[in-house]
Amino acid sequence: MNTKSTFTRARIVTLLLSVFLLTAGAYGLPPNALVLTTSDTSRQAVTINDTITDPSAQVFMTGLPGNANPEAIAFFGNDAALVLDAGNSRVFVIQPSTGTLVSTISLPGGCSGVSPSYEAPLVVSPNGNYAAIASGTKVCAISAPFNSSSTVTTATLSGTATARIRAAVMDNSGRLFVRTANGISVLEAPYTSEAFTIPFTYSTVGTVSMTPDGSKLLVTHQLQPTTSRIQIFTAPFSAASTHEDIIANTGLVAAAIAPDGQKLIYIINTPFDHIVRTLNAPFAPGASGETLVMPAGYAGCSDISFSADSSAAVLSECASSTKNVLIKAPFTNTGAQSSYISLTSGNDNGGTGSARFLPPEFSTPQTPGVTAFDFDGDGRADTSVYRPSNGMWYLQRSTAGFAGAQWGSSTDRVAPADYDGDGKTDIAVWRESESNFYILNSADSTVRVENFGLAGDILTIGDWDGDGMADLATYRGGPQSYFFYRGSLNNPNHDITYIPFGTSGDKPVSGDFDGDGKADATVFRPGTAVWYIRRSSDNQVQYDSWGIATDTIVPADFDGDSKTDLAVYRSGMWYIKRSSDAQPQYVAFGLASDKPVAADYDGDGKADVAVYRDGVWYLNQSTAGFAAANFGLATDKPIPNAFILP
Repeated sequence: MNTKSTFTRARIVTLLLSVFLLTAGAYGLPPNALVLTTSDTSRQAVTINDTITDPSAQVFMTGLPGNANPEAIAFFGNDAALVLDAGNSRVFVIQPSTGTLVSTISLPGGCSGVSPSYEAPLVVSPNGNYAAIASGTKVCAISAPFNSSSTVTTATLSGTATARIRAAVMDNSGRLFVRTANGISVLEAPYTSEAFTIPFTYSTVGTVSMTPDGSKLLVTHQLQPTTSRIQIFTAPFSAASTHEDIIANTGLVAAAIAPDGQKLIYIINTPFDHIVRTLNAPFAPGASGETLVMPAGYAGCSDISFSADSSAAVLSECASSTKNVLIKAPFTNTGAQSSYISLTSGNDNGGTGSARFLPPEFSTPQTPGVTAFDFDGDGRADTSVYRPSNGMWYLQRSTAGFAGAQWGSSTDRVAPADYDGDGKTDIAVWRESESNFYILNSADSTVRVENFGLAGDILTIGDWDGDGMADLATYRGGPQSYFFYRGSLNNPNHDITYIPFGTSGDKPVSGDFDGDGKADATVFRPGTAVWYIRRSSDNQVQYDSWGIATDTIVPADFDGDSKTDLAVYRSGMWYIKRSSDAQPQYVAFGLASDKPVAADYDGDGKADVAVYRDGVWYLNQSTAGFAAANFGLATDKPIPNAFILP
């Protein structure tokens, strides 16, 4: 078939039904966003998009149960957070930008968050694989993905954890430090038992904090009527660790260190005084500091959160007569600007709940264009099918709604990818008999026809040169197999690059296994069940045994670290080897006859385990939890299955 006749037959039969508008919340939260909870009357979570410049722009949660007591907050992504429901043995998974309750995690006995009147700490490991709650004599560890199906394990502490939001902290490696009545309990992932305890003297009430580099652990002690103290432990930490003391004001209740490591703010509350003070780094006996001026009527708070850039702090867990307090740097007696934060809706304007700024590791929103099978550019994969009988594409786009297009014939291979770099997957097919790709560019609705590949090749579409646009690519098997691709970066002559890699019987695999933004030449060798990966970052070959000869190869980024994970599907069981920590993950989801369609359907940056069964989609979403949808026929080809080999 010639090019002209192809243009005639390729026609769009359904116009796009809506226009996608890029808004601040579409791809996440801005850097100075804050989430706070209220737990006196309205019991809700509130997101303030720009706390420093415009704290009046607020999004209120919907969907929380009427008996909810939202307290501690911990982010596990730019637009994903956990909220502990104190006293109710559950954790809410929320999307702050939209104020949406995504899922609810039920907790076993002993993990209730102490009670509605007291607080328990909630922290998330740096790699996002675990959340930990210290409640009474238990540490309760929740394994990602965080949803209603999350696994929760418990460990027994050697002492009772302090009922403070800041009574636990993790270092950069994910080691957990919990303040108890007997000392600092230290636990390693997966947090099933104590590794050791760092003993201390003085009080049973206080908080813990850690310098950004993990070199110092600071423990506060609330002493009345005597002088309070901040104990400083220096790494490496062990049961024999000793400390230095900083003398502080009577009534010390909490302390927190700024992300830049230069300031510590601590709070003093007594029946007579409500004071907020600073210490300057390096934190050691004799460190200088001063008292910050609070707004008129300030009656005391007991928690602190810093913005990611250390330019502001918010005081929360306040007396019922005190609202949350915003303090703008510089944190000096004459320079700091402090003011109350008022809620624009609801009955609860007090600061009795918790508050957390976006942490530095999540302060940059996700950018569009990184999600496979996303036809409307909202960062979420779309349920979509190709009907060979009439060449129709049917798309149920997660933001823009339904659309359809006639594009291709019954023998074409679907080749969806973002070829024009606009952040949206383009409708495309490869006609093997002609060696032609027919691509409908979503950016401007123009048609692109390119001759590439030979009959018998296997499609290995991906961004091979790292410019943000998918490149035409195929794999040609043989005693010496080859990957071929036509790069879109600095390639005016449309030259073809070839990489000799693999041998007869190997299965080509598409993915970016080293996280450099470029596809890697990769094969799975069924005879030995070994993956061979030629990393584009350094041209070194990495190999790993994972799976068996008859497995279906389903690689994707399941842990959200921007690296493709080794994964196979076998009779309804998913076997995943996470690249973030090299740990195995096993998920029972689907039937042997199902078609695996792993993709990021909930937009949290992690591929979701999912299957297509006779026109029904079953999704085990890593943040949003389980979902099912009827879309398609038994004879349709699910688009997210396009590049999966049996």
